[in-house]
Amino acid sequence: MGGVSGTIRGESVVGLTAISSQYTSAESGRLAALYAGNALSTLGRYSEAERYFDQASAASSDITKMGALAGLGSCRSNGNQNAEAAKYYEQAAAIGAKLGDEDRYKLFAAMHYEKAGQKDKALSLYRAIAASPEFSEAITEAKAGIIRLGATLE
Repeated sequence: MGGVSGTIRGESVVGLTAISSQYTSAESGRLAALYAGNALSTLGRYSEAERYFDQASAASSDITKMGALAGLGSCRSNGNQNAEAAKYYEQAAAIGAKLGDEDRYKLFAAMHYEKAGQKDKALSLYRAIAASPEFSEAITEAKAGIIRLGATLE
């Protein structure tokens, strides 16, 4: 992930963090930052990953930006900052509405609002998912969340 990590056929192999640092404001640098953030979070290095997800969140590509916001949500979640995590997941859901990933990120937001003790926000999102006219794998989880919070399915 880091700087130069060896050579192939005499050419230096540059890591994702080096690419993201060298091309900070370019789309290629932001995409490299997303991949670096994903790799670091997979290794459990959330505080390091957050910097790269933040860089990637400035991308003009919706899919890169959505992934970066979800990554920031994941980092905050692992730091037990559930209300902040939920806000990032809601932002990812707003972008996901254009890309078909809205319900999944709404579900993550609802689950984190629930963990943060913000029952009304969680219920609102769970109900929106449950009422979705399109089939979504998140619908069953949303209904379970509604019941878990002591509300009734409408």
